[in-house]
Amino acid sequence: MLSIMGYAVWLLTLLCFFGVESGAGADDHGSRAINTELGFHDNTNTKTKDSHSASVRWRAVYDMIFDEMDMDGYDFSHPHYTISGNGRKVAVTMKNGTSPSRKVVVMDTDGSNAVTYVPPDDHGFVSGRSLVMDYDGSRTFVSKYARADLFKLEGGVVTKLDGIADYEEWPSYFEEPQQLRTTDNGAYVYFSDSRDIWRISHNGAGLSKVIETANVPLNEQTGEIDSIEEYDVSADGSIIAFLAEKQYDAKEVFVLQSGEYDQLTSDGTTHKNDNLAISGDGSTIVYDPYNETDYYTAIAPDGSNSRHICESGYNFAGFSLTANGFRMLYNDNLAGGGRLANTSGSSVFNLMPEDLLWITDLGGMSADGARICFCQRYESHPARHRLYVGYLKQSGVVSNEPQVSSVNYEPAFAPKDQEDASIISTFAVTAAEGVSDVTIRLISNGMVIDADEPLDVWKGPRDDGVSPDETAGDGIYTVEYRTTNATSNYDQVTIRIGVRDMAHTIAVVDTVLFIGERSAVLTPLPLLLLD
Repeated sequence: MLSIMGYAVWLLTLLCFFGVESGAGADDHGSRAINTELGFHDNTNTKTKDSHSASVRWRAVYDMIFDEMDMDGYDFSHPHYTISGNGRKVAVTMKNGTSPSRKVVVMDTDGSNAVTYVPPDDHGFVSGRSLVMDYDGSRTFVSKYARADLFKLEGGVVTKLDGIADYEEWPSYFEEPQQLRTTDNGAYVYFSDSRDIWRISHNGAGLSKVIETANVPLNEQTGEIDSIEEYDVSADGSIIAFLAEKQYDAKEVFVLQSGEYDQLTSDGTTHKNDNLAISGDGSTIVYDPYNETDYYTAIAPDGSNSRHICESGYNFAGFSLTANGFRMLYNDNLAGGGRLANTSGSSVFNLMPEDLLWITDLGGMSADGARICFCQRYESHPARHRLYVGYLKQSGVVSNEPQVSSVNYEPAFAPKDQEDASIISTFAVTAAEGVSDVTIRLISNGMVIDADEPLDVWKGPRDDGVSPDETAGDGIYTVEYRTTNATSNYDQVTIRIGVRDMAHTIAVVDTVLFIGERSAVLTPLPLLLLD
């Protein structure tokens, strides 16, 4: 018969194996369970006192699909881009630098198998603001700028969905279908006329108004709705979440479900909500209650379980949710270039090596959270952009991607409460395209440490044979860290290595350096990022 202690160990092992989500742990400093809900391992190897060969805690690869500098005159002026729900296709609108004409390119996420669509440019051109793709990427919808034209792009063929401008309730021939959304199967496409929400079948049949501003009721408040602002649709189209705007930019969060409206922010106060998304399964709505709180907020479509996710900022680049609503991808001035957050409010995790890469505009995230699509504006005058696909918790998925391996720390532990102690780290970098940049950042509890860092990057990273590096050009990079008086606030620190190659593909690897001697083997934590 198992002892009580033995039974507890056996049960814990089962829970970890089957991916039961554990708690977030303690405070920002020294918790073994940092970001466990986000699925990041803390499976550091057993360490000796003299050296520490570190296991990888987390990794990602960000593959540049194309740079507008290499695009034969096409640029990203007023762009739009999106990734399919299965994470295998990307679509992007592009403008010719010398004319108003546009095209849409649909391709695999590695940039291959590109299919170019050029909708007819009579009386207008393809909008850079409205583009949407179904789950498997086989069907894409795009509208025209300042024209009541909507197109389906499928199998290399452009099909115009006729009848919108002729519909008696459509505002004007010059009113562009905006904020395109579609169901997972691509059967319907939804769009806005800046006031109401419409729907049409992919074959052009059944045009109808699904939300009319005049029919949206206000609870416990005076006045009436002026227009429908942001909205989003669940994967099967059964739930529509939207922001209804009253006078003076006052907005309320609503859902339409089973033919019934429900006002979710109906506490009798004025909300200036901005930005909204709903998960594919319809379980979670996220929004930014601008000017009301400093937190992004999640809520169930029945109005229950409202909770703060994380602190919000400015320069917002968009929301994207996993299909199950567990995780949110976004960027703002506080997110370190791009961040994942648990919608439960328990954890956040900065994704980017922000000195190399950041999200200027978000194109979305695959349904399982494994792949993301985004644009980086890397020059401002004139504006220059690169389109990236990111592969989270993955490596070996991009041809010739840079690799980081054999991360080592000597001594194995940074001494606690000892200032100016030296720790030497080495790691191997291979890059078939050549190394452009290697960077180091320190992270605690998922966020870059911007003040009171426990370590200073004293020298390096370098591979030039100058101390502390031993041999120039051997692919082994060396960094010397020095402890600060802030080590007393930490039990461990995550060290992020970022490598950019000459093709602008970027690899990220995180390992852990413990502060203060430890010897226990840490149990792998549940894998929950990609569930």
